[in-house]
Amino acid sequence: MGGMEKLIVTTKQIEDLKKYSLFHKPFEACSLLLGSVRDHFYIVRESYHVKNLNRSINSFKMAGADLMAAYQYSLRRNLDVIGVFHSHMLGTKPSKEDLIYMEINPVVWLIYSISDYKFGAYILDTTLRKVLIDVVME
Repeated sequence: MGGMEKLIVTTKQIEDLKKYSLFHKPFEACSLLLGSVRDHFYIVRESYHVKNLNRSINSFKMAGADLMAAYQYSLRRNLDVIGVFHSHMLGTKPSKEDLIYMEINPVVWLIYSISDYKFGAYILDTTLRKVLIDVVME
């Protein structure tokens, strides 16, 4: 992929992720983004919220059973897991731990900074690249 990736989300999905993050504050919230990929466009159809086993302010861990349930759910809905969402207390840049998991999960990673009220999206295959976020009306 050539660095032209775009994550397409609706205003309702963005608001849902903000609320979900604030509900779990100060701990990181985490979800999987379900949808489809066409060319360089990652189209979010819905988010699948997952419990953060770490209950940590600077990391998250999803249970294997929750991940299996999410993948089974996405298959039933004819969707793909196209991204990982989680929140940070400050900043949208991936942490060192995020980068490790991004290497083995080369999907879009959407990060919400609770303190800044900002989203950032990234993908890592050979290098870390920013992904454009296109928020659309429903």
